[in-house]
Amino acid sequence: MNILHPQLNIVALFLSIWFLFDTLWEKFMKERETTEFPAAPSQKRRREVGIQLRDYVVDTTVGQQEVGEKTECRRLYFSTLDAVVGKMSVRFSERKGQLVEALCTLHPGSECFMDVDKVRPLLDLTGTEFKEAEFAVAWRFLLDEIARSDENWTTQNILQRYWEPLAAMPTVIEMLKLSLTFGASTATCEN
Repeated sequence: MNILHPQLNIVALFLSIWFLFDTLWEKFMKERETTEFPAAPSQKRRREVGIQLRDYVVDTTVGQQEVGEKTECRRLYFSTLDAVVGKMSVRFSERKGQLVEALCTLHPGSECFMDVDKVRPLLDLTGTEFKEAEFAVAWRFLLDEIARSDENWTTQNILQRYWEPLAAMPTVIEMLKLSLTFGASTATCEN
């Protein structure tokens, strides 16, 4: 696929999804031929246009749409895909991506550990007052401590070992604590 032509990418994606449905439908029909199903309920009688409308051209539905089984399944298939894509768009929006990046920034193994610009969405979410000096001092202090040891550092280790020195930087402590509980609190809210 050519990245320079996003419309072609969308068309190609749509066609591949369309062909995927056809493939699934063919598998379903083959399986259906070899499997015995209970007798289907009798079909509804065929509806006809009323006598009063026979002399007119009817260009809208009047409640007697004959839909084939494949057409109905295709409609359900695409409706389901549409609902899933909508939920994924909400779930993985740009804002949530920024929050995940902010949480990663608070992990000592991150390349951008304690980067003030990347932590800002988390500060905005919690309504915490931003104090850049606290992050600068904490960053320098923690990098020095990490460089002195060969341990595998985690956010939890930092809070356990350096609670007292970091107490002078309440914004930093608040963000580190939040990074440890954010996933659990979010999952609780969604349930």
